[in-house]
Amino acid sequence: MIKIAELGIGCNPGAEYTGGSIIVDEKIYGTIHIAIGNNTGAYHGTNKASSHLDMIKNMKQGELYVDGRLVMKNGAPAD
Repeated sequence: MIKIAELGIGCNPGAEYTGGSIIVDEKIYGTIHIAIGNNTGAYHGTNKASSHLDMIKNMKQGELYVDGRLVMKNGAPAD
């Protein structure tokens, strides 16, 4: 079973794609990032795994729903 370890919404309009620094790239406005794997320690979660993998998605053409509620549409916060 895969558990989501982290879900983040990029809110920094000044952040630019680095192509290698995930800590910056995951904060780019209009993106989301999802991580699977370990989220214990600094993340304060309960998923124990041997790795932690972050994935970033540009949401300029997409929608993000949380618990059935639209929270992001085409890279911007939903009304």
